[in-house]
Amino acid sequence: MRFKLSCAILLCCAAPLAQAQGTVATEATLQAALLYNFAVYTDWPSLRADKIEFCVMGDAALHEALTRLQNRQIKGKALSVKAIATAQQAASCQVLFVGQEEHPRIHEISLLTRALPVLLVAEEDDFNPNDVIIALRLQEGRYSFKIYQTGARTRSLVLSSNLLKLAAQVN
Repeated sequence: MRFKLSCAILLCCAAPLAQAQGTVATEATLQAALLYNFAVYTDWPSLRADKIEFCVMGDAALHEALTRLQNRQIKGKALSVKAIATAQQAASCQVLFVGQEEHPRIHEISLLTRALPVLLVAEEDDFNPNDVIIALRLQEGRYSFKIYQTGARTRSLVLSSNLLKLAAQVN
């Protein structure tokens, strides 16, 4: 319930910005809201003292949408956003979104970040589900998501029971 309320609040906050720019809420805006809430309901083994880093590979629209959330607080830390081009750059990330254009490399990205406490998120595709922690799915205009607990445990991440309850599927 709290997750749904957080999403609603975030979307309400994002809507005036979208309307001021003459647009409606886009897929990227909705994905940004989801990523923000995934971070709210994730516990990392340790966090940097000053920020939570969101990284985006291969999705300029999502990077732009997340940039609008820059400096919002999560767990008392400022949200920071950066675009990255290689998996090696993910070492400082707490949340990593891999866009469609990078899906052919998702297994490589997963292997290079497996020992890091990185919440790896991607849109659902034909990749091995063990390569991500959360897979987003857009169906009939609504987002749902699957959670792969093995990846979270491997990376020492703890996902809130509230988040697990909202997932369409938990493996």
